[in-house]
Amino acid sequence: MILTISTQLMRCSVDREGNESLSLLLALGKLNVSLLLALDGLLLDFYHSFDSSS
Repeated sequence: MILTISTQLMRCSVDREGNESLSLLLALGKLNVSLLLALDGLLLDFYHSFDSSS
């Protein structure tokens, strides 16, 4: 997780086309989406295990 964030930030800082901020925003957006999807999956697993135990 930390490794992928650091590689994305390095890629943005190495980019010399003048769109560093755009690529950084895209990287952060992808990170936010992946975090939300992971949290959603964890919550679904939690609810399913809670439902099956009752």
